[in-house]
Amino acid sequence: MIRVDLISLVAVLLADPLVSFYNVDIDDTSVYVDYVGATSWSLGSFNGLVISQIDSLLENFIINTNFVGWDSTRFSYADNSLRMNWNGLSFTADTYFELNFNGENLSEVPLPAALFMFAPALLGLMGFRRKNKNSVA
Repeated sequence: MIRVDLISLVAVLLADPLVSFYNVDIDDTSVYVDYVGATSWSLGSFNGLVISQIDSLLENFIINTNFVGWDSTRFSYADNSLRMNWNGLSFTADTYFELNFNGENLSEVPLPAALFMFAPALLGLMGFRRKNKNSVA
């Protein structure tokens, strides 16, 4: 479960002059930012959203966004904090940013299922090799 210090998040959002341009929705498996206005983030070393004091390990990050200029170097997860750096990016009312985490990774095959499929194949190859060895001798 993701736990966010909501008082800190509210304080950050209230101090942000662009807060009227976006809405943030955070739950146990995602962060969704929906932009409702058009402007750009100012230039600087960091300008974006930080979610801190996360009390569980997050993994399997999947980012879906239509931010022009977004790349993976703008995202980091360290020290129980997520950081999305939108430094210098422009946005419109159609811009969105979605971060999903801790989801099932469909490319991974569960180990027990893989073993059940691999063991009969290995036994079959060993039997085939033994049969070929006997027919050659």
